[in-house]
Amino acid sequence: MKKTILCVMTLSLMFSFGCGKRENLVVAKVGDRKITVTDVENASVTMKDRYLPKTNDLEGKMELLNHIIDKEAMVLKAYASGYEKEPAFVDFFEKWKMGYLVSQMEDVYVMKKVSVTDKEAQDFFDQMHNEYTLSQILVPNEDEARSIREQLVGGAKFADMAKKYSYGPEASNGGFIGASRIGFLYYWIEDALINAKEGDITQPLPTATGYAILKVERIQKITPDKDITWARKKVQKSKQMKMLEEMKAKIKKDIGYQIYPDAIDVVYSALPRDADFGDFVHGKLTNENAPKLEIAEQYQGMPLLEYSDGSYTIKDFVKIYNALTVPERPRHEYGKESVINTLDH
Repeated sequence: MKKTILCVMTLSLMFSFGCGKRENLVVAKVGDRKITVTDVENASVTMKDRYLPKTNDLEGKMELLNHIIDKEAMVLKAYASGYEKEPAFVDFFEKWKMGYLVSQMEDVYVMKKVSVTDKEAQDFFDQMHNEYTLSQILVPNEDEARSIREQLVGGAKFADMAKKYSYGPEASNGGFIGASRIGFLYYWIEDALINAKEGDITQPLPTATGYAILKVERIQKITPDKDITWARKKVQKSKQMKMLEEMKAKIKKDIGYQIYPDAIDVVYSALPRDADFGDFVHGKLTNENAPKLEIAEQYQGMPLLEYSDGSYTIKDFVKIYNALTVPERPRHEYGKESVINTLDH
């Protein structure tokens, strides 16, 4: 490997350069790689606080530049040594690159576009004085949710319908969730509860894995233990999540995303007994000796999920399940929703 050459300009010139092209000014070179004023400024924004210099004076900027130079030098060394071709690195990158791409897309198209007004923060803080006791029925598609709601409105008992149809982990308990405060629920639940009264049954509400129907069992006033600053942050997060869900819903619609409940039932019924996480942490249970998912051959070809460019069958899911680490696998205690979550991720 050729010796790495580092070229650093005078920092006082670098950060006081007044011309219009200041952002493109090269302040250092590591081999053929150039570091500009923009690179240094971006690093000061994106790096976590604990890694940043303690001061923002000339000495602090020099410390930050040296950090970037060290990083670039290590990258060159890694390339020269061929580490980017190592099977372990290639496998890691292939496994996680889609997640990074999605995260970047979400950041650009959602996270950076959200703002919160003073009125929005105050209104939400006022709602934080309410506590709701709820029950839930969670199903995979909207048509089924609307059919169930019609039966509920017609007099069917909520608990009976939850035990029969719900995918949620609380299904065996009649869908009963318990008491929850505004500010600590999913945004789609909070939006539905704003004008709700005791005994009301909500319209089907879209979730990440299907549709939920809620029943308001009780409402009572409380004194919130969080302030309006916290409320503002919660509103911002909720607005971001709404935008993400709208984006995902549009994508699913565009690709013809379809879940098949009968196949989900087959998979969920066949899941091995829920593993003890303690055994995994202490090494008694490993990915190698953990129970495998086994489903009869006659069900292997059943589609679990279809979209315009392909599908997942039960056979595909078995392969996915057995390749996951024990903590990543769907569990009985998490309900049928955990099976759908595995496919979505």
